[in-house]
Amino acid sequence: MQLLRRLSGRRAARSEHGAFVIDGPVLVREALAAGVAVREAFVVPDSPAGLVDALFASGVRVHSVTPEVL
Repeated sequence: MQLLRRLSGRRAARSEHGAFVIDGPVLVREALAAGVAVREAFVVPDSPAGLVDALFASGVRVHSVTPEVL
């Protein structure tokens, strides 16, 4: 979670880790469809079930968190 915060807030962290944050179910679906290597996903309990299933099917590590955390 700490890395997520750093990636979200600092361009230098994104460059350092060669990673970025995708926010929202539409963009995540598009990334998966485009073949982007999604490493981890943080989802809230009311996330679209199909999206969570697609993440699991793609081998993504999925973390369930409360809306307040995000």
